Amino acid sequence: MGSYSWPHPYLLITVSQLRLRIRMWCSPYLTYIAIAGMLGIVVAMAFIPDQRQPLMLGVVSLIVLVIAFGVRYVYGNPPDFAPTQDKVFT
Repeated sequence: MGSYSWPHPYLLITVSQLRLRIRMWCSPYLTYIAIAGMLGIVVAMAFIPDQRQPLMLGVVSLIVLVIAFGVRYVYGNPPDFAPTQDKVFT
């Protein structure tokens, strides 16, 4: 079995760069290219026999995390997605 390296932390970083409008050179085009590249890696994992099991484990773990988030959102304290003045980066 091959090594498992799910690119979701990097996807979260790039998506947060888009949401927070962090400026860098070639922004936001380079961020979109990075997201497309990482999604391409995930798709390519489905066609590599040694990477199918890690891909399925990653999908299952993502589903578990989304369910846990939904349970917390419904039954716990829902997270505050609206940025406050203290959380805004300038």
